[in-house]
Amino acid sequence: MGVSKRSYGDLLFDGEVKAVLQLVACPVLVIPAGWPGPEIGHVIFATDLAEADVRVIAELVRLSARLKARVSLSHVSRPVLIPDFAEELRTSSFTDRVMHLYPGIGCSNLRAANVMGALEQLSTEKHADLIELRYRKHPVWYRLFNENPLKEAMQHSQTPLLIFPENPGHHD
Repeated sequence: MGVSKRSYGDLLFDGEVKAVLQLVACPVLVIPAGWPGPEIGHVIFATDLAEADVRVIAELVRLSARLKARVSLSHVSRPVLIPDFAEELRTSSFTDRVMHLYPGIGCSNLRAANVMGALEQLSTEKHADLIELRYRKHPVWYRLFNENPLKEAMQHSQTPLLIFPENPGHHD
């Protein structure tokens, strides 16, 4: 799916990509203009450590095996003044679990105010060809106070995005 201004949506209306994600049970590939593609040798999955991400990682591992691509997992969180030991424990527990299930996956934890900027920088440093995300529908009040993460990702990413819907199904 190519990206245009209508892809993003705005405060009141969902964009084309969100509309598709709410209807399908398969991942949606969003390609920025000028992508040299189509070789995909390394993918980065951006996680917020949600339990639903473990299912998406399983799907991603199957897909990446077909592409003969490496998989990296990245958790990007905003910087904090006071260390949150509960979050650090949750992060290490999640990454240990994923690495136990899928030993070939590399993991990184980054702290950055600009989450998409950090993911873009990581994808450049690691020579990633694809950034993968899991779409989650947010309530209306969330959109009043926060930037739409999907919109931010589509507007600022120079790397193609593979976006898994909120409730992905198994695909052959």
